[in-house]
Amino acid sequence: VGFLRHSYKSEEHSESESSDSGIAFGGGAGYSIPFGESMNGWILGRYLMGKTGEDSDTSFIGIMAGVSIPIGGEG
Repeated sequence: VGFLRHSYKSEEHSESESSDSGIAFGGGAGYSIPFGESMNGWILGRYLMGKTGEDSDTSFIGIMAGVSIPIGGEG
């Protein structure tokens, strides 16, 4: 649960510019893939939906992937 501010502007109509704010809900899941003793790959999917007005919603799905490499000793 959080707060979302959505601003938008039309490139074709300069007077068509606005923004909305509202409550946001999100969730996601990820998976880690070991590549050896000290490196992991990962993939993450995330969904966010914001209620930004009486009759409007903003939502999107984000997908990220990356590699994690630890820095420093194990202490």
